[in-house]
Amino acid sequence: LVAGTGATIRNNTISGNTGPGVVLSAVATVTGNRIGTSSSGAALLANTGPGIRVTSGLQTIGGPTAAERNVIAGNTTRGIEFAAASGGTVAGNYIGVAANGTTPIGNTSHGIYGITVGNLTIGGATAAHGNLIANNGGDGIRIESALSVQIQNNVFGSNTGSAINNVTPPVAVPEPVLSSVIYTLAGQIAPAATGTLTVTGSITGASPATAFTVDVMSAATCDGNGRLEGATILGSIATTTDGSGNATFSGTVPGIPNADTQVGATIRGGPGTSGFSLCVAAQGVAPPTTTTTIATGAGSLARSGTPAVRTSLGGFGLIAAGAALVAFSGANAARRNKRRSTGGRKYL
Repeated sequence: LVAGTGATIRNNTISGNTGPGVVLSAVATVTGNRIGTSSSGAALLANTGPGIRVTSGLQTIGGPTAAERNVIAGNTTRGIEFAAASGGTVAGNYIGVAANGTTPIGNTSHGIYGITVGNLTIGGATAAHGNLIANNGGDGIRIESALSVQIQNNVFGSNTGSAINNVTPPVAVPEPVLSSVIYTLAGQIAPAATGTLTVTGSITGASPATAFTVDVMSAATCDGNGRLEGATILGSIATTTDGSGNATFSGTVPGIPNADTQVGATIRGGPGTSGFSLCVAAQGVAPPTTTTTIATGAGSLARSGTPAVRTSLGGFGLIAAGAALVAFSGANAARRNKRRSTGGRKYL
């Protein structure tokens, strides 16, 4: 299928062709299609070239809603291929994955490939704009000699190469170095515990005096080169390089899921987006301890430590479900030390 200026290609099955599935040579919009799969998006029906080949123009491929999502999978060579002087937006697509979002149907080469492109955004400002790029026979995203390619909020997994490979950029966009990733448990008083990650690192040899965003992600494992292939989006940290193109950064993002142990990051700014850093295992830090002390007299219960909580409830001390049993002293101690249970709360 060759599309002309202003074309909209929507809700088609474009599969089983000799050569590319779609060729875009002018501004067009491509949404809701199955490209390289069956009409259900569940089975392989390959095109023998890239799923989409962009030869020129700024294209819109996909979008943040399920209805706009293209399934671009199973194609011989690349999922999406951008030639020189082309660009646009690639958002919300499944690339190398079936329509159910889990079954692998990899493209045989890179998921997305671009050479000497400019003004290309892969993903976007929200998680809904991110592409799922997995199971491809090359890199998830490979960009060569390209400027201003912004890669944000995408999820990667099981690509043969790197998640992101930015080769010979015209302006240096080096991978960051993470020096420490510290997990801190918070909310240690019932009912639930949550955590945060404090991420510290550096950038060396980037564009001088330039603002960058450090995008932090996690995964259960690293790729064959020890670099992260980000499966979970955690958060971002802002930094700016000095006159030599160097910067340090430190910030806090939400904690990692239980299945994830490895953390990595990219940097993203005006010149473009880096590949992922080497993996760093998150290190746990025990939360501040909380001790329980009992005041004599009126029967108030005091918790000391960080944070400190004091509560008094009609002469009974209130503790959260699962907390240690404590004892009163003083007058009427025997009566107060008799344990009662009401609605999941424990009283003394």
